[in-house]
Amino acid sequence: MKKSQFLIKLTPYQESFYNEWMLNPSRSDYNMVLDQSMSGTLDIERLNSSLVKFINNHLLMNSNV
Repeated sequence: MKKSQFLIKLTPYQESFYNEWMLNPSRSDYNMVLDQSMSGTLDIERLNSSLVKFINNHLLMNSNV
């Protein structure tokens, strides 16, 4: 298998997911869906800031292929 070039360095965990996906791209058991509902007043700037911090601190959540 050809070694791919990544824009960011993958963690060993991410790399193993990627390699598994390369072997079988139609596999869907690693896909996770998040469904969240909210009510009340929403501070969009605060929500956006929280999501950016979450993604930056949990790089696996930023994985998509």
